[in-house]
Amino acid sequence: MNPDTSSHPAILKSIQTAAQAIGVKGVAAAGTQPEEFEQSFEAMTRERIEALILAPDTFYLGQRRRYADLALKNRMPTMFPFREQVAAGGLDELRTEPR
Repeated sequence: MNPDTSSHPAILKSIQTAAQAIGVKGVAAAGTQPEEFEQSFEAMTRERIEALILAPDTFYLGQRRRYADLALKNRMPTMFPFREQVAAGGLDELRTEPR
């Protein structure tokens, strides 16, 4: 989540409530700079986070290719909120290598 986006705390609470209802834990990972992305994915892998839901944010939309590549590189199933992020490779099962 982007702590600078006012809607993200409510989105996080909704995700955590839904996760709890199905018996999984929802945790937050904040990122506001492109150089933080790789560290965030490394931390999620270390913590054995099994999937990522990327909150809607124009900053993340602008970084869509980087997020899609990192998700693929780290074999992290990711739910992207915008079509452009999916088109950048977010859900393309045919891709086997980062762009």
